[in-house]
Amino acid sequence: MATGSTKTKGNVCTPRPVGCSAIASTAERRSEAALPPVSDSLSAIGGPGFATFKNRIRLEKLSKYIGGGTCGTVYETTGTLLSANGGPATMQVAVKVLHKLTWTPEGAVEYNKDVANEIQILTSLAETAGVVQLRSWSEGLTDVHLVFDKFPGTLHDYIHRGDHGSRRANVRSICQQFVLALKHVHAKQIIHRDLKPGNVLVHDVSVGAGLSAVGDIKKPSIVLADFGGACQLEVGADDYASFSLIDIAREATTYQYRAPEVFVHQKIRANSYATDVWAFGVCIAELAIGMKPFGSSNMTYYQTIEDAFDKLLNVLYGANSKALNVDVRQDASTFFEHLKTLKMLEVRSLPWRAVTDADVTNLLRKCFVAHPPSRPTAKQLAHQI
Repeated sequence: MATGSTKTKGNVCTPRPVGCSAIASTAERRSEAALPPVSDSLSAIGGPGFATFKNRIRLEKLSKYIGGGTCGTVYETTGTLLSANGGPATMQVAVKVLHKLTWTPEGAVEYNKDVANEIQILTSLAETAGVVQLRSWSEGLTDVHLVFDKFPGTLHDYIHRGDHGSRRANVRSICQQFVLALKHVHAKQIIHRDLKPGNVLVHDVSVGAGLSAVGDIKKPSIVLADFGGACQLEVGADDYASFSLIDIAREATTYQYRAPEVFVHQKIRANSYATDVWAFGVCIAELAIGMKPFGSSNMTYYQTIEDAFDKLLNVLYGANSKALNVDVRQDASTFFEHLKTLKMLEVRSLPWRAVTDADVTNLLRKCFVAHPPSRPTAKQLAHQI
């Protein structure tokens, strides 16, 4: 892996420095202290090909807020493609704005390596089917702008605010596209680490007031997005026995989409291709039933990490977290041995018992095998749906 992206040493991803959370917690310090001298370009820590998409699109003023999270904010604006062939072309684009600089625990300022990692990962995924494409990136004094095609909505929008008939009719199609995209990502030795419906972009879905489908049912197309927490591994996608213990500030995987092995320890978590396969399964289950399979029925209830773990054990295996308490989960090998003993409930006891497509229900059963090395790969699943 080139310099500037998340590396691995053996099967251990090296820690990335304190990310965007450090910016929020040290905002006052930043305003009071002069920034140490740094190079004016993030490319200084990038590897080969890092600047491939730099400054390809000239942006107008960021005009419309689309959404945001802990580490970035997304806007809609007009961009002009600066092409050598045929002159400039104007288009509507989505722009993800990220902090360029970050504070270290020692109080020094440096480039945000999380941002450099995201650019490097997206560059390596150029022209990969089923993956959102980085069209351009640019940088200012304190921010970095990542430019993407604008999509009408996300899979979360499609599931929770769209037409239920369309959703049920397109489970298989979306499932096939999703697992193929994941197969391609894993073939690049990249794990996403935060697969969820909000990080899957959808074509042919309306968002806003007039969301219900009218007339014919379109087959939506999807792409995987938000690779801000992604990691590149040294082991290939077929090596499921190898895990990367990632000790970093950012917890990428959202609780309700977390595989059992990711609950191994409060800070050091076992991540592998299998963790992505589990999260993919949760997304498909949510698509099939129209609600989070392991979420709280009370939408105002804030799930803790232990709540989420207990919920998935109960829903899938009829178990609880007492036998898999925090002490057991301190040691990965001991925890994994316990996971081998968990057997999934019969389909009539599972949230997707009303789903009639046997291929989909069989795929979900395979995704939710508790012992990660026993879970199928995305490549294997792609041949089964």
